[in-house]
Amino acid sequence: MLAVAVPVQGEEGTQSWLHAVSGQGKGRILIAPTAQEHSEFYAQVEVEIEGAPADTRMGVTRALFTPGCVSVVQPWTTVATLQTSEAGGGSVHFVRDTPQPSGTTFYVIVRVSGGGAVLESDCIAVLVK
Repeated sequence: MLAVAVPVQGEEGTQSWLHAVSGQGKGRILIAPTAQEHSEFYAQVEVEIEGAPADTRMGVTRALFTPGCVSVVQPWTTVATLQTSEAGGGSVHFVRDTPQPSGTTFYVIVRVSGGGAVLESDCIAVLVK
């Protein structure tokens, strides 16, 4: 019998690489919305970075945008912080919940910044379950 391994992936649009727009580092963000709270947005969020400044407290911020991230709807807001290791790696897990109606989609860009580095995601389309 032949077994085939299929990689597990998040829903389309719920993950993005983090790219350095200033300084050094790279990473990834995963947004996993669930239907835990009926008619509200509820998601587990994971941010992972590497190659960033060592031993640095970094802020995780997000801004909401119009479709395609053309213009800002809600300005940059701090949603978490993380501490990098001596090797410049770090991660943080947090939960986001807001009273957004089920079935809607919002657009977000996430930044991780500190120690002269700014890492930024692509535009992420998130479906509220």
